[in-house]
Amino acid sequence: MSAPHLQNYVQKPEEPAPRRRGLVVAGKLGITLLTLGLLWHSVVADEATAAAWRGLLTRTLSGEGRGPVLLALLLMPLNWGLEAWKWWRLARHLEPVSFRRSFRAVLVGLTLGFVTPNRVGDYAGRIMELKSRRLDALGAVFLGRYCQLVATVVAGSVGLLYFLLRFYLVGYPAAQLG
Repeated sequence: MSAPHLQNYVQKPEEPAPRRRGLVVAGKLGITLLTLGLLWHSVVADEATAAAWRGLLTRTLSGEGRGPVLLALLLMPLNWGLEAWKWWRLARHLEPVSFRRSFRAVLVGLTLGFVTPNRVGDYAGRIMELKSRRLDALGAVFLGRYCQLVATVVAGSVGLLYFLLRFYLVGYPAAQLG
């Protein structure tokens, strides 16, 4: 009696063909050029828009708003690093992935999310950086987004409650109690 044949669903990473690798590089270059062209067209090509951007930047960086803007710019790499750490924690269950590859996946996702509606490219960018089990990675992406949504809703609710109790409902004690 022979052992029953079981279906093996483990996916093995496949080596991309040299031609396919060239197409991937060409695609990445094309997306990069498309993104830069879109930025150029949106900000610099129209003289009125360019003047408005220059005025906005001058007012922001020379006035009271300089500190918060510079702080936000300094915190962006930290935010990307935390996002990469979260993706690394999720993706390492699918395949061995380094933090560097996770960081790269986050940056690719940000770039693609910039040029796609509803940031769909963010998901695609992370999934494209994996070598195998890309369909399973879709679940990991949605799990990460759901956890972030829960944290955002909880923190926002606490902030809203603080705002209401501190500033809005001061003159309404019965409403505060409710």
